[in-house]
Amino acid sequence: QLRDDLLGAFGDSAETGKPVGDDLREGKPTALLAMARARADADEAAILAMVGRADLSTDDIASVRDVLRATGAADATEALIGALAEEAGAALDALDGTAPAQGLEALRQLTQYVIWRAH
Repeated sequence: QLRDDLLGAFGDSAETGKPVGDDLREGKPTALLAMARARADADEAAILAMVGRADLSTDDIASVRDVLRATGAADATEALIGALAEEAGAALDALDGTAPAQGLEALRQLTQYVIWRAH
């Protein structure tokens, strides 16, 4: 879900298949936005207050994305994805020898796809 949140804000619509910024227009509650709101100063909070407006322009979306970066929320979300990926990998490693190797490998590949996908 965290990767989906980042793709919804920063992805390439040609790759994701949906217009970038739609999640921002819809005001979807995401960890990314929660982190940005928690870290935002007054000016940044005013920009984030636009989230949820169906009429957000391309410039408005760019401003929101700037705040998501400036507050460190985008980087923090990436870091959280990395930490959760390590946790998932460790959990799968703990199953070595107790579960079919082919199944574990399929789960490892699926985990990597979900974590690093671009669409």
